[in-house]
Amino acid sequence: MSKKLFLVMALGVTGALAGGSGRAQDASPPMPLMMQGAHRMMKMGLLAGVDLTPEQKAELDAMRKDNRDTMRAKMGRMRLIDGQIAAVLMADGPVDRSKLAGLAQQKAALMDEGRQAWIDAAIKVHDLLTPQQLATARSVHEKMESLRSQMHALMTPTSQAD
Repeated sequence: MSKKLFLVMALGVTGALAGGSGRAQDASPPMPLMMQGAHRMMKMGLLAGVDLTPEQKAELDAMRKDNRDTMRAKMGRMRLIDGQIAAVLMADGPVDRSKLAGLAQQKAALMDEGRQAWIDAAIKVHDLLTPQQLATARSVHEKMESLRSQMHALMTPTSQAD
């Protein structure tokens, strides 16, 4: 079994066992980061420190709205698969490995679609920005990376010489 397939199965089972299939029907759980499209990534990354025009904000909102229903449906299918994976693993007798593998492949395909949607949305947002806004975004990104590196250095214990 590939590492990717195992990871997908483990994540799916963890979600299903943690109550992923037992939520109330009207509850709307948060989407995994990769399934949130460009919105969160843009707020925390590409769009950090960038002042958008009202037109750009409206276009970003429209892109997010267009993506919302598709992502919700995809997440619903993923939760159903999580429930099916949990049922296979909790059934009496030996685990039906072929059924489990098929379910894991279905979930992996949905996750791949989510990653591609995220990439597509990020490109659309990039294309929405002016050259000056991209320069600002790049500058903020470089500063954030420098700060992350500094924080990592501060929080990583130095090895002690014997």
